[in-house]
Amino acid sequence: MRIRFCLVQALVLTGLASTPSICHAEAGPLGPLVTVSQFTSQPPSVPIRILEVGQDRASFAKAHLPRAVFVDWVSDIIDPEKVDRYNIIDQVAMEALLGRLGIARHTHVVLYDNLSSRLATRMYWSMKYYGHDRVHVLDGGRSAWVSAGYRLTAEEMRVTATQYRIGKVNNEYLVDMNFIRSSLDEPTVQLLDGRPPTQFSGEEIGRVFHTGKPHKNRGHIPGAVNVFWKDNFNEDGTFRSVDALRKLYRERGLERGGTVVTYCNEGLHAAPPWFVMKELLGFDDVRVYDDSMSEWANEPLPIESDSALSRK
Repeated sequence: MRIRFCLVQALVLTGLASTPSICHAEAGPLGPLVTVSQFTSQPPSVPIRILEVGQDRASFAKAHLPRAVFVDWVSDIIDPEKVDRYNIIDQVAMEALLGRLGIARHTHVVLYDNLSSRLATRMYWSMKYYGHDRVHVLDGGRSAWVSAGYRLTAEEMRVTATQYRIGKVNNEYLVDMNFIRSSLDEPTVQLLDGRPPTQFSGEEIGRVFHTGKPHKNRGHIPGAVNVFWKDNFNEDGTFRSVDALRKLYRERGLERGGTVVTYCNEGLHAAPPWFVMKELLGFDDVRVYDDSMSEWANEPLPIESDSALSRK
């Protein structure tokens, strides 16, 4: 059997893996969701940039995956003009960010976090929106890496900047308030609310996750169904099996065909269900309402809730 040197063997030699392994020449290409084993089986000829999307740069500096580069989930990937809504950065800002991170159009980008893939899937959606197809989420994030027997490092990765230029913008991945308003009575458009059930029902007020700012109105967009973002994951932070996820979404009346729009309080928690439906379950048309309830629940727009709960 022909064997080639691979990432995991390099980690063993540098003391960052606890047990040796081999890399088979038949190692397949990376899909949208990759396990630690699949990731470490890639040969060195595959250009990979590892990004930790995180909250604390100081914590990252103390311990992170080997060769990883840090992306701040607030200052790096939020439109500075729309911080309360956690909106995606514009094209110029995305080009500057990816260039600073040393990414080229042919680079495979592997994303991870330590927050149940919420930040990783948000960055994934952002990069796919701006046409970077070679992007992947490490299933289970940093915890899965450690559980698999690999060590973290404090070594800083030196990056050579690139001149990144976006070739295509996938505008069909994003919708605005006008689209939602015009689709409320459209049977081919389904809305998915990724927030906790108590916020969906109106029992609790919705809040922007990274600022804590409460919305004016309780409840959800009329006609929406609720799939709590946490329900996409196992207890260890890995994604549930495709069969389990398909059953979960089918039970909410969501299947392939038509358009599905995901939303939450600010667009962050809309990313895991978008990733699951679009990339794991093969839904044809899945979009994100980026302004989400940070816009809808603060405007004079129709909203549904359990009236008894919403009066609490």
